[in-house]
Amino acid sequence: MPVMQELVQRARDEIHILAYVMTRQALPLLEAIDSALARGVKTTIVLNVIPNQQVELESELNSLVRMYPHAIVRYFDQADGSQLHAKVLVADREQAVVGSANYTWGGFVANHEIGVLLSGEAAWELARLADKLAFQSTESVRGEGQATEP
Repeated sequence: MPVMQELVQRARDEIHILAYVMTRQALPLLEAIDSALARGVKTTIVLNVIPNQQVELESELNSLVRMYPHAIVRYFDQADGSQLHAKVLVADREQAVVGSANYTWGGFVANHEIGVLLSGEAAWELARLADKLAFQSTESVRGEGQATEP
């Protein structure tokens, strides 16, 4: 997680996060995101919806969306049942971390995971994909977040 936190701390304009699941072990990352939002960095988070499972950090995510108009948190909940299983963080469309780790205790601490740091065109394309997925996600955490069409 240190690389992800560093990217968030250095972000100047925007952050995109795609995640299958995010639990309390991601709080240090959310704290860095809160600081980035306070600096005016637009942040879009898209989380997968797992049927019958409440989002563990829902109150924290709701708080970010209420405090910052440039915070977008969306649930990926497709009618066809497809799931978002991505683990991606993009900063300023310039650098991205793509890996196997969920944003959980297992993903950050217990499991043997792998991630790769990308830059340039690949990061730009991942941010574009994140925008598209956010736009396709029909529910925001607070029911009001708006994603702009890519």
